[in-house]
Amino acid sequence: MLTVKDRSLIFLGDFLFLFVIFAIESLAYNIMLLNVISFILITVSLLGLVRLFLLLRKSKDYGNEQRQVKSIDDRTNLYVMYMISLISLIPLFVGKNWLYQSSAFLIIMIIIYSIYINSDLLFYNPVLGLLGYKYYKITTPDGNEIFVIASRNKKINVNDNVKFFMVTDYIFLYL
Repeated sequence: MLTVKDRSLIFLGDFLFLFVIFAIESLAYNIMLLNVISFILITVSLLGLVRLFLLLRKSKDYGNEQRQVKSIDDRTNLYVMYMISLISLIPLFVGKNWLYQSSAFLIIMIIIYSIYINSDLLFYNPVLGLLGYKYYKITTPDGNEIFVIASRNKKINVNDNVKFFMVTDYIFLYL
């Protein structure tokens, strides 16, 4: 349903805060090349966020599905884990050996990209967490597992019959 371009944009949108920190660091060391790269990353990241929100908004146009909830696993705490993983990358930013640190950062981002691009992790955007969205893994009576992004004022309970909007084949939105 999503193209590689869309997935890549959404992936980069997940790292907006990290790129802002990178920009601050590169400004502090006044390395022009890194300043340009960091602001390009921020711009592309913002485009990724826009793409994500357009995708969520457009999902209402695709229609909805009624699903019964057999079991539910609240995965909202993974937003915190996501932020911790971002914080762990901060030492790889510019400094005395900015070329080596930037190279290591790029390699780690490529590895993270290869893991996230085809998984549910792609939608663990910290901005969604800050806006109060919750993330659930739901099992339906037929044994299917789906992931649900729910707005802050929605609660999902076991045995509820819920109307979800399809975002991708396995990611749904509950408004």
